[in-house]
Amino acid sequence: MGGGSLTEARKRLPSLSELEQAAALLNVPGLDDADRNTGASMSLRQAALLDTIANWAGLSARAARETGDLDFSGVTEQYAYIIETVDEYQRDWWYAERGDEGAGGIEESHDGPETFAVAVMNRYLDHMRDHRDDYEDVLAGEMHVRVSVWPVRSVTDAHPTTAPDPATCPPGEFGHRLKAAKISPRAVEIRTPLQVHSHVCGSGITV
Repeated sequence: MGGGSLTEARKRLPSLSELEQAAALLNVPGLDDADRNTGASMSLRQAALLDTIANWAGLSARAARETGDLDFSGVTEQYAYIIETVDEYQRDWWYAERGDEGAGGIEESHDGPETFAVAVMNRYLDHMRDHRDDYEDVLAGEMHVRVSVWPVRSVTDAHPTTAPDPATCPPGEFGHRLKAAKISPRAVEIRTPLQVHSHVCGSGITV
């Protein structure tokens, strides 16, 4: 065990927001309310997150040692996603029309969730650019676009009672039901109206 005392560790204790950022950087699988110990005191919530991060960091270190040199280029992850839009002057915030083709689905990807979210976003904006006549009314407003992404296996493992069953849930509904169950996405990409216009009406954007 490393050096230092309990008092020294207490002085250096990260804040909850810093711990959330660390969990995101370490790609800790979906943290639910139990993992975060919501409702407890601040110190107990910090302790719960630190325990979760420490356990995942230990498993990650083992994976790096034992499998770090193996080729996983053929390994894919199954992701659920939804695409939502909002106009700055609308009352509804982040609304995705269920049943709209392309507004949600489940796909396999070699990428991590953040990269996959960017790919879905750019694909959607490319579609808008290729079919601008269909989106003239939308582009005339101040439209924001958001893509939310969930790793299917992780969220179903972490939320067995609230996440839908991917074997029976229609792919286009899966992300909507995760959102309705208040299960946080692993990655989110947002484009402002200026970015949307730049991509759709200009030469595109790179992220």
